[in-house]
Amino acid sequence: MRLKGLIVYLLTAFLAAPLLDSMLVYLHAPRVYTALLLVARMWLPFLGVIAAFAATRESILEGLKRVGLRLGDLRYVAVGLMVPYLIYAVGVAVCISMGFSPANPAEAMLEAAGRRLPGAYRLLGPQALLALLLVNAALAGLTVNAVAALGEEAGWRGYMLEELYPRYGLVPASIAIGVAWGLWHAPLIILTGYNYPHHRGPLGILAFTLLAVAWTLILAALRLLSGSLIPPAVAHGTLNALGAVMLYTFPGVDELYTIPVGLASIIASYTVALAVLIAWRKRLKLW
Repeated sequence: MRLKGLIVYLLTAFLAAPLLDSMLVYLHAPRVYTALLLVARMWLPFLGVIAAFAATRESILEGLKRVGLRLGDLRYVAVGLMVPYLIYAVGVAVCISMGFSPANPAEAMLEAAGRRLPGAYRLLGPQALLALLLVNAALAGLTVNAVAALGEEAGWRGYMLEELYPRYGLVPASIAIGVAWGLWHAPLIILTGYNYPHHRGPLGILAFTLLAVAWTLILAALRLLSGSLIPPAVAHGTLNALGAVMLYTFPGVDELYTIPVGLASIIASYTVALAVLIAWRKRLKLW
């Protein structure tokens, strides 16, 4: 394990993030610039990886290949695309068992958008629009969202996983990475209410960190099995794309309890993570 490189990586990622978060709060930038700043934030871990390579005098090209920036086994892209939909389905079942009533997210989003949504889309009807939303999430997850997520994956499931997994195994490494990944979002949660507009303090940070550990178990397994960052980037990007659809499936419910970032999502994510570990336990070093 390259301790020096790991420290440099974490310092770069953690020190740079609050600077961008402060810009999001105090610049009052238009929505398009806010989106660009959020994408830039997702690429801060990649910057940390480059800084770690420089600190340890490792070749950047060879280092990036080592952490998974290569094609690998692209069959796992399909698995990465499927996993967020499984989390969504299990999350809906958990929410219903908790007593929450589901809505067609397309209808809820139509109501929220009102006149701003083009008439052609309103004419499709809620069922067809829901199908369109689900297909669009997959397309975004395979393309633009995957590119955005690749910056984070290069750091958390790339460099950090490569440093911790050989020595500690998948589960301990994923716990460490997930806690770091969750806490890395803490300034964004506190300053902007990211994902938790009603819980900007310890509860929101704790909930997201628990989710980050579960998602890391899944994303790290995809990275190790495929030998590439592409499948976890697709899974990460698709999960982000499904976020709004999940949220509007149970509109009006406190985000701390429902999907995509509440208690129901935590239960669903660990359920899917456990299934992944059971399915591939013989191919992965769990401990």
